[in-house]
Amino acid sequence: MKENADYVGRELATLELDSARRAETEKIWRDISGTGHDVASELFELDELLDGAAPEATILARFERIQRWIREDLDALHEVVEARDAASKTDGEYQVVFVLVVESATNILKPFARLNETLKPAED
Repeated sequence: MKENADYVGRELATLELDSARRAETEKIWRDISGTGHDVASELFELDELLDGAAPEATILARFERIQRWIREDLDALHEVVEARDAASKTDGEYQVVFVLVVESATNILKPFARLNETLKPAED
């Protein structure tokens, strides 16, 4: 997450955007970068819990918290993606921004989908 957010931040700096759209796009990626840092810290703590044989419910709750954090960012990112998509249809300059945001979002969505699949309750 953090790597994608940092990449978008670097690339956005080279693109022409109006200030409102730039601020909105930069904000969501700063938030995602922060969440990436929080997820990394949480995973480090989880590793320690696993070494200490923590109860399964405690470990599952931690993974669910990570899942919630990422989902919240992805919901906000979805709104930005839709806005950049709409802008790209009326202003060709925004096509590059749209592709940048969508590709980076996809890089986050793929592992998030795997996390969701792993945490899905087993069917009886």
